[in-house]
Amino acid sequence: MTHAEWVAEIKNEIGLKPAVRDVSRLKRLAARALRSANVNAGEWHAEQALSLAASLLADQGRHREAASLFRRCAKMQKGMLLYFGHAAASSYAMAADELFKAKAHREAAALAKQALH
Repeated sequence: MTHAEWVAEIKNEIGLKPAVRDVSRLKRLAARALRSANVNAGEWHAEQALSLAASLLADQGRHREAASLFRRCAKMQKGMLLYFGHAAASSYAMAADELFKAKAHREAAALAKQALH
């Protein structure tokens, strides 16, 4: 699945009236995207290639060039950490909100606490 295919699927689903939206279809889309992630090269793959290149440069004594590539990797990794940290906090908070609505207060409070840390 390409990013463009994913966007088309999401736009189609969002364009439907709430009563018509299909949760199982969105779950299948998520599963398809996960399967695709194992096939298509992405940011992780780029970071791995740069890291390997940096290691090879270091072995060749080209330390400044190696440092430059390792720094580039670190920036990519930092960006991923920030993104996933925010995404995890948001998901924990939403899960906690749903559990509060379901009157599962203890479980909700535990998830809300995780969202804050």
